[in-house]
Amino acid sequence: MIVLNKEQILEAVTLEEVMDSVEEALDIYEKQEYQMPLRMIVPLGDENKLLLMPCQSRNRFSTKIITLFPENPKRNLPTIEGLVLYNCPETGKVQALMDGKTVTALRTAAVTGVGIRYLADKKAASIGLIGCGIQGYYQILFSVCASGIKKVNLFDAFSNQMDGFISQLKARIPDLQIKISENADRLVTQSDIVITATTSTEPVISDDPGLFTHKLFLAVGSYQPHVRELPDAVFKLVDKIYLDTEMALEESGECIIPMDKGLIKKDNFENLGSLIAQRRQPQRGKHGTVVMKSVGMGLFDLMTASLIYRKADEKQLGTVVDI
Repeated sequence: MIVLNKEQILEAVTLEEVMDSVEEALDIYEKQEYQMPLRMIVPLGDENKLLLMPCQSRNRFSTKIITLFPENPKRNLPTIEGLVLYNCPETGKVQALMDGKTVTALRTAAVTGVGIRYLADKKAASIGLIGCGIQGYYQILFSVCASGIKKVNLFDAFSNQMDGFISQLKARIPDLQIKISENADRLVTQSDIVITATTSTEPVISDDPGLFTHKLFLAVGSYQPHVRELPDAVFKLVDKIYLDTEMALEESGECIIPMDKGLIKKDNFENLGSLIAQRRQPQRGKHGTVVMKSVGMGLFDLMTASLIYRKADEKQLGTVVDI
């Protein structure tokens, strides 16, 4: 068995390779060539949770075990901690043990990257990020990689984190043009593509329809039925909301609350994988507004872990451990 830490995982794969793996996962999802039980969620009090996510597909299987502690950023700790186990399909032996927060960060941001590949207007010239934590860092990396856009606007409720965040981005993308917005609404007006990657339980943007026209919104943060990042106004403008998985319709307040209010119907939702498979352009409607909501799934972890293991093996990365 090899153990792969953050640095070894990042050395093993490129952003383009991870996005291609996620795109393959979306294809597998549409073809239903997988076994993926509903994620097990164990409440730990104070919004903290333990998640268990096994998945099998195309002679591969893996299991992700992670914890979610939303208050950790206040302690200067990651929100997510955990492990991914990748197994030999012939024997069941664990072939690799990977840092779960890095796998999660990569595959989650890669979903956004794939969304931008297929949903962004070709004229888009700026990216806005609300929520500048660890996940936000990878969201920018993948968004820039997918779009080629180097103009970025940032906003975070914890402004004391911004210097370190910007230094990280500049170290990875030296020619990135970064501007800090004074609030979320200002960021939206300055950005063509807007990513929300927060732990907020309430909308992080004002309920003003004028803010949402001719833009792509990618909501990443919310994953529980009572939690949402986008306000009612955006759902009054869209013809379609694109999903990474249909589980979002049952798990995410981003879908559930607007439906309960009658702002949108189930027919307004479509899987991103379906759009890609049919080689269609997104429906922008008369307001030019497009929304994507991602909640993640074990299939993304499996395909990302499979890629990481293969590339790490080729490059002889990782620490060999005999248990």
